Amino acid sequence: MVLVALFLGTTAGATSNFPSVIRTATAMENTPPCILCHATAIGGRGTATQPFAETLRQHGLTGAFDTESLQAALNGVKEDRADTDGDGTGDWDELAAGRNPNVASSNGSSDLFFGSTTDGGTPGVVPLDAPPIQYGFGCTAASAPTAFALLGAPVLLLRGRRRRRRLEVTSLLLALLCACSQGSGSRSPDGGPSTENPGPTPGPVDGGLGADLDPSELDPASHGGTLTFESIGAPGWYPSRRDPATGPCDAYQGTGCCLSKHTIEGNELTPWDEDLIVTLRGPMKVKQFAVYQPEGDSKGPWNLVSSWDARSPKSPEGLHFEGNNTEAKGFDGVIGTECLVDVSTSEDFTCGPGSAPYCPPQGSGKKKTWGWSGSKLFVMLATMPHAGSLGQACSQGSNGNWFDAPWVGLSHGELVRAGAFGGCHCYAKEPDKWYLGDGCGQFNVFEVVNDNNDFRNLDVFSTNMFGYGGYVGEGPCGSKCNVSTLGGEADLIDKATSAEAARGAVASPARGPGAALRRPVSGYRYFLILLDVPSRTVQLALIHPLNVPASVDALLPGLPARMEASTVEAVRTMRLPR
Repeated sequence: MVLVALFLGTTAGATSNFPSVIRTATAMENTPPCILCHATAIGGRGTATQPFAETLRQHGLTGAFDTESLQAALNGVKEDRADTDGDGTGDWDELAAGRNPNVASSNGSSDLFFGSTTDGGTPGVVPLDAPPIQYGFGCTAASAPTAFALLGAPVLLLRGRRRRRRLEVTSLLLALLCACSQGSGSRSPDGGPSTENPGPTPGPVDGGLGADLDPSELDPASHGGTLTFESIGAPGWYPSRRDPATGPCDAYQGTGCCLSKHTIEGNELTPWDEDLIVTLRGPMKVKQFAVYQPEGDSKGPWNLVSSWDARSPKSPEGLHFEGNNTEAKGFDGVIGTECLVDVSTSEDFTCGPGSAPYCPPQGSGKKKTWGWSGSKLFVMLATMPHAGSLGQACSQGSNGNWFDAPWVGLSHGELVRAGAFGGCHCYAKEPDKWYLGDGCGQFNVFEVVNDNNDFRNLDVFSTNMFGYGGYVGEGPCGSKCNVSTLGGEADLIDKATSAEAARGAVASPARGPGAALRRPVSGYRYFLILLDVPSRTVQLALIHPLNVPASVDALLPGLPARMEASTVEAVRTMRLPR
């Protein structure tokens, strides 16, 4: 399996309970803000570089989600009277007073976390008009988030024994604790073009798919659910792989690895407007898979450009499958637990010397392909039963962090084409710091999180995207989202109450959705993923086949060969449950 599964098939990272542990241990009046551990007020991956984070490491912080390790480190800081900033007051005492142990002060005011007694602030208190502190996955301190984005990067690189070895490295990364993120949002309204080759645009396929609904396989109708992400996209850059023989290698150059700065000037859904490939992880059973793209600009008709149907599984149109032995046997729609399948266009990408982005030459009979660029709408009719009821597992037991944890992810095509366990790729700006995920990143669209820890929840999806532009979305909510008492009609869960959400959730780089979509364990749902470039919107939806909103009945369940832009606009503005 190629590198994509690999980078965030399991979200793990910043430990959301660490700030509360620090507050309780030191009797702080308020939960410590991001700047305790991070270099910037908005935090994010790779910014946990404050001296106090190193002090904690030196005093025994060792493990992911290991609050005992953190408590021991804090006790060591207290006993040793550690003084990170060298101002004569120990870190423990500074924290108890609401002061920042990273900043030396002789008057007790300039190192306050928020405000001072001279500028109208209150020591150690967050002003009411301050932006919410957020830990890792966009959840605020007040909502007790379940954020762990930082560790997702290594997890994605890993499978089998190699994956387990690198999970040991994951533990060390918890030094990047208290991860905070409010999302960077767009920094420029210019909408300028990017410099990467977008690849070929797939042509329309012949005919639509038609409905594939067997009443015996359908559960009672549910209400549906949507997550809408607005104002998505930011200028910046990520490292794009190049042939070491030709370069340029202006972002990174090492043995056998050449990375060039791929500059993005615009903010229209960047970088998710680029060449993207879908990865599916089981347990999952797929009946239909369809991709639509606009004919010309997004205001014109949208055509079906790629399709697959379980009724004729050997005849995909405009699609290529890779992984789980699909190259030899084809795709039959069944993906066992911990198995991975990449889905891309059928347009060949020529790897080898001079290819840009570069990918190594392929062996005889093997090929790499392009993903979909620009605006696109993915539609998948699928169910995600528990592992024991599906079979065809790729795991030897039930202890794996991906066991019974289906995932639908989007990754840049060049990340997938780089190959499994590759050490030279676009995921992070420096290959040696792949755990930062600050390059092309990845989009965890629908991900059930196992991870064998407190964040395990096999009933709801985690949804988040990250890369050079920052982090958007929320992580898993673990036991905080308890759907055991809900009826089957609920598809969207309010994370604060574990009740059915009253209406579709809306998010942006500045705030999380506060809701999670529910895994369809029995019966099928239409999974919709719309990436609309002009509006800078990502729309996700779960729709029951027996309860299709009238506004999108030109799309579902018929999956036609062509539809008007007004139908796509209806998908974009849909809010479920109504």
